[in-house]
Amino acid sequence: MQGQEQTTGYRCGCYFIDPAQRRLRRDGEDVPLEAKVFDLILLLVERRERALGKQEVVEALWGQRPISDAALSQLVYKARRAFDDDGKRGNVIRTVYGRGLQWVAPVEPIADAGDSLPAPAIGSIPVSSAKPARRRPRLALGLVALLALAAAGLWLIPTSKAPPVPAPPRLALLPTENATGEKALDWVGHGLPGLMTSLLGESRDVDAIDALQVARIWDYTPPPGRSRAEHARFAAHADILVGSRLRKLADHLYELDVHVDAGGLAPPADIAVTGEQPATLGMQAVERIRHALKLEPAARAPGARPADAYLAETFARGLDEAMRGRWVKAKPYFRLCAQNAAGFLPARFRLGQAQVNTDESDAGEQTLQQALAGARAQGDDALAANSLLQLAALALTRHRHADALALLDRAAPLAERARDPALGAAIALKAVNAAARLHQLALARRHLSQARGLIERHQLRQLEGDLHNSEGFIAEAQGDLAASETANRAALAASEAVGNERNARGDAYNLALVLAREGKNAEAMKLFAHTYRRARGIDPWLTFASGDNLAIALLNAGLGDRVEPIAAQLLATAKEQHNRVWQSLAWMLRAGSRWYQGDAAASLAHCRTAGALIDPAQDPALRLAIQLSEASAALVAEPQALAAIAHDADRLIDAQQQPNDYAYERQLIHAMAASAARQPAQARDALKAAAAGPHPSDATADNLHYIGLTIALRDADKDAAALALAGFDPGASSNADVLRLYAQWAERQGDRDGHARATARLASLRTEAQAALAAEPFDEALASP
Repeated sequence: MQGQEQTTGYRCGCYFIDPAQRRLRRDGEDVPLEAKVFDLILLLVERRERALGKQEVVEALWGQRPISDAALSQLVYKARRAFDDDGKRGNVIRTVYGRGLQWVAPVEPIADAGDSLPAPAIGSIPVSSAKPARRRPRLALGLVALLALAAAGLWLIPTSKAPPVPAPPRLALLPTENATGEKALDWVGHGLPGLMTSLLGESRDVDAIDALQVARIWDYTPPPGRSRAEHARFAAHADILVGSRLRKLADHLYELDVHVDAGGLAPPADIAVTGEQPATLGMQAVERIRHALKLEPAARAPGARPADAYLAETFARGLDEAMRGRWVKAKPYFRLCAQNAAGFLPARFRLGQAQVNTDESDAGEQTLQQALAGARAQGDDALAANSLLQLAALALTRHRHADALALLDRAAPLAERARDPALGAAIALKAVNAAARLHQLALARRHLSQARGLIERHQLRQLEGDLHNSEGFIAEAQGDLAASETANRAALAASEAVGNERNARGDAYNLALVLAREGKNAEAMKLFAHTYRRARGIDPWLTFASGDNLAIALLNAGLGDRVEPIAAQLLATAKEQHNRVWQSLAWMLRAGSRWYQGDAAASLAHCRTAGALIDPAQDPALRLAIQLSEASAALVAEPQALAAIAHDADRLIDAQQQPNDYAYERQLIHAMAASAARQPAQARDALKAAAAGPHPSDATADNLHYIGLTIALRDADKDAAALALAGFDPGASSNADVLRLYAQWAERQGDRDGHARATARLASLRTEAQAALAAEPFDEALASP
């Protein structure tokens, strides 16, 4: 990664965008910005060569978390306002119809040479009062240089002719069979192999494949005629397989039977270790395995192993929970082990992983930095590289892409020195993603080529899907959706080829998102349904993300009756995860389902339940979006409630630092309140203000269409309809509810052509959605809990 020009900022007229310090300046003065607003600005600037769709923006800023249109609209509005762009002129951030948002203002990247020497730290050069030394003659200096080159040649020439050091044999520890009959010892299944892998990884003479990776590979579906062990060897390209079985000999007496299958590297070996503590048996088996493989005893730093059987079992129990994806339960085990065995770095590293995976990112970063420092002190290059890789992944989630590249730059030589090709490939793939997000495409392609070489040379089949995913990152950075689709299809095929069902589910979801951005809604809906059905009960995040996307697509297609069972299951998932935002979004899906079925009262009740789950101080945009839906349901079911809803919305908006950011939502709610109070003139004025004021984005234009038509039908108000329908094309709309209202209005006005177009479009949306779902009979799997 050395020798690259690093972009340190972007100049846009009198503005300067500073990614490192996360600041926007105008004429040298800071412009106050919320963190997410800055993230959006930086995202659009870095990918300014093309328009970014809503889903791509949401994924980049929030990951898999479902985000309301209102929240995104407010973000766009604030980003535009920071550059004095009102959204109508579109001279900075333009809405490209049918495609998304694009940065259009001229930008000048400010770059530094990546290979320049860093400035010395203050105080690193001693200050001397001695006189400067006299210059040496040029001839003498030239002689010194020649001698230095000659000496370098004596060292370089033999080294360049020496053969490369071969990678050490790859060893995979398979899950331990618990044959004791004691359910309380089920933790040995993944815990013992994880403990032994951590101890075998202390030296460079064997490449002990990461225990989490082996656990995932063990769950792959092998092809007919191949055992799970044989398939694990194939997928991980493992030279050595180690299987084990724990059985009970007597009360408090156990035997661990270990079978070492080294292929052609050494004869097979069977090892039996007996004792009272299963974790201790695993520790004792490690040296027996090394002896069977004819490896020298491993040198280790003092305290580099758990101090006693209790801490060894504690670590192993944590690993078993982690390998089952239960990081919340794993974290206390790792914390206890890290606190009481400070020199046992794998426990500290796993604690950092657990903290990051349970929304303790600041604590996780600190713990991983401690693991990194300890690994460097102990000379453990593999653990140091892994720590840097985890820190880089965390930096990417925080949109600190340049920081991630710097961390990966440090990790790469450590992985090479540890002679771990899988780790080196993983680092290169992560660098592809970081460079693509920074739009350093030449650098991204070089890392992609490096990763591909390692994967192909060492037959790392389990990483082939990740390789294609990285190809997709580059394609998306180029704005090439067709190439992105091809890459995502290749990733899905690669995951399925090795039986990696977990990755295949994620690959199918990613492909669905790309298809949706391409406008291939039917195929996208089919894949969302497919992913949702396969993820249920296995992957909560993917279950909610795919189910939410599927339900929204069904609502927009007018199939609200098919949403209720999905919403019920998503609500159960959200409760299991103790996620109040998810619960709120699930209740909003239920509200939408009841609304489409004509039950406005139930829809209103569900909106109120959803709103009560959201803290307005923490997420005012989501709370206000729910109030907007609550008001629209109340206008039909309980008009007398509109005055209180409008009052509550005003209080929420007025409490914000920038109340004008929510003027659009305020005016729409006031329009409905005026209609409920039988004040049509005031309702029209509010609609006019919403239409004329700063428009958050085209994503929320349906709100104006829908609310304006609702008021027009309620009050028989042609002027309100005219405000609502400005720029509306029934033949291009993809919102069934707006089309339904438009068809009613057109029929009332005697507009046969408009009514026919809306009706035909409604029928087309429903037919397309039903055809897409015909091959995914997921209803049977959706019994409400």
